[in-house]
Amino acid sequence: MFSWRGRMAPPHASVGGGVEAGGPADKGPGSTPTAGGGAETAAGAVAAVPPVALVTAPAVAPALEREDEERPLGALAPPAADTPRAAAPANAPTKAATLSLPPPPAAAASAAAASPSHCAAAAAAGAPCVLDLGFNTGQDSHFYLADGYSVIGVDANPDLIAAGRARFADATAKGQLTLVSNGLVGEVAEGKSAPETLRFYRSKLRSEWSSFDASWGCRNPNNTPVEKEVPAHCERIDVPVTTCAGLIERFGKPLYIKIDIEGRDTACLNSLHTLPRESRPTYVSVENVNEVHIDLLTALGYTSQKAVDQRVIHARYMGQPDLLGNSGPFGDAAVHLSGGTEWVSAPEVRALLPLPERYEPTGEGMWYDLHGRLEGDPAAEAKAKRSPAAKGLNAAPAVAAAAS
Repeated sequence: MFSWRGRMAPPHASVGGGVEAGGPADKGPGSTPTAGGGAETAAGAVAAVPPVALVTAPAVAPALEREDEERPLGALAPPAADTPRAAAPANAPTKAATLSLPPPPAAAASAAAASPSHCAAAAAAGAPCVLDLGFNTGQDSHFYLADGYSVIGVDANPDLIAAGRARFADATAKGQLTLVSNGLVGEVAEGKSAPETLRFYRSKLRSEWSSFDASWGCRNPNNTPVEKEVPAHCERIDVPVTTCAGLIERFGKPLYIKIDIEGRDTACLNSLHTLPRESRPTYVSVENVNEVHIDLLTALGYTSQKAVDQRVIHARYMGQPDLLGNSGPFGDAAVHLSGGTEWVSAPEVRALLPLPERYEPTGEGMWYDLHGRLEGDPAAEAKAKRSPAAKGLNAAPAVAAAAS
């Protein structure tokens, strides 16, 4: 059974110093083993999700479409009546747009031929870039592709990237999705002839538990950290690393960047300080709503913020393995804990802390993402009319009441 990813924020020393804020915390259903206690590998997690051929995403590389290829495209399975699918966020792309990006080379799933013009060309063609940092099994990328965005998915686990190429074969072949096997750190040394690498602990129990921190990458089946590496739980591999700022320099400015990278979120945000303001994403989201993240977003210019209840989004997609675990709408379409889509100030978000860790009626764990909007950004100012279908999508009045 496909299970919700373990959205744990392990205490992890970021490159450049500092410990990831938040510490170990129960981040929802994924924080406990799957039913039956079976090991969930990267291939196993993705095997539960059928291959996807998205019909709503724009064609990026028409030259790759063969005349003899007449296999039908598989549309997204419609959600159940009581779990309406999210409408496209504000500033959503024109789904019929055709991008003029060059087709990726045969072995370019790692985006070796990327250039800073990649996202500029995508935006000009009506399919703005989304950076999906923490690709996992592709549930967020699936969501963004279905809304017509050009997506760059990044994950440190090469198994997940390989599985993603198989799952999204059509999207990657057409250039709608670019997959990058990279770890993300706070800074990298300059002037090296070979890419910098870092030791990564690939979990043998659950793919989403893999980490650069051995205590969490090799964690116990009950989701508790270990004091030393446990070979039965994990294996060491060396993975190439870059920074979040480096990815933007490589591909160009995205409309949105989703950051869910298991303990490296703060390092990612810190790296954005190296970019000029005009090169920073219009919208950002990061897992965990805490004072450190609120302050970092504010310092970067993201003074309008929202705290989003991920528990409710998760519940919307129960029974839909291809979308279960996605982070939901972003930008103007993201729903704040108030139940509305309005942006609020950083002090207003801070006033909600500490947020409830358990939903009292059921005792289930609660977890949250923090969203930010870059003030004065032209894309943020170009308001798009939201679809009425998005109203109340992930509103959680009970949570708002508990947090007040």
